[in-house]
Amino acid sequence: MLKRKYWLYKYLITTLVQLTAALQQNETECRKMTQTREEWISGLSHDLKTPLSSIGGCAQILESEDYLWTKKETREFAGIIAEKY
Repeated sequence: MLKRKYWLYKYLITTLVQLTAALQQNETECRKMTQTREEWISGLSHDLKTPLSSIGGCAQILESEDYLWTKKETREFAGIIAEKY
């Protein structure tokens, strides 16, 4: 209960309490959104790296001078690259 001399400030105090609660709620939501965004970016990055790793691996194998690839083998690697693309 507020003392009599503070009754004039009751509306102001009530409004400040409500604003404080709203700010705390917004801060909590902002943290959740930031975490969700970081998880989404991490998942997207992983999803992009996986096929790129396969494509890069096939390219390195085809580039190797240690082996002459047959036409069939070259097409198999091309098929993997096309599938991951």
